[in-house]
Amino acid sequence: GIAEALRWADRAQRRWHRERDQRPAAMRPDREPVEWRWEPLLESRTDYEIPLPNGAVWTFRELLSSAELQEEGRLLHHCVGTYDVRCARGESCIFAVTDPQGQRVSTLEIHLGWESPKRKRFRIEQHRGPCNAEVSEAAERAALGLLQFLNADDYTEEARKRLAKRHAKYLAQKHR
Repeated sequence: GIAEALRWADRAQRRWHRERDQRPAAMRPDREPVEWRWEPLLESRTDYEIPLPNGAVWTFRELLSSAELQEEGRLLHHCVGTYDVRCARGESCIFAVTDPQGQRVSTLEIHLGWESPKRKRFRIEQHRGPCNAEVSEAAERAALGLLQFLNADDYTEEARKRLAKRHAKYLAQKHR
């Protein structure tokens, strides 16, 4: 309810303040352009097809560069293009979401966080349609299906290691 909405708003505000100086080069005329690229969450794939019980198949394509995020933001008219540093650091994974009819309908951000002191799990950070609109119930169910797939024990460990590698690569590039 309201308490959850306030916690979300507080997290979003803290994140905005933390990242405002790490915006894409196009939004920072005083800095040299940086084109970040990163490895996919799972080595074997970047596209995930998630079927719903009614047989409809939704596709989630992981975005893997500053340019892909900026294009997604341009197509859906929202700010995902500013999330490149967060993705390069291994803090977030962004997916372009396509409905069963092949239409690009939303953008999904997931984050690997602590479920308990000993267990990390993926969770949805945000899932937005064009112009930050709410997503359909079917899109939300499909996103939960993706989380269920990624939170399978064998995938979570691989993803955790790959996100740690992303972070190490980011630090190495940042300090050149």
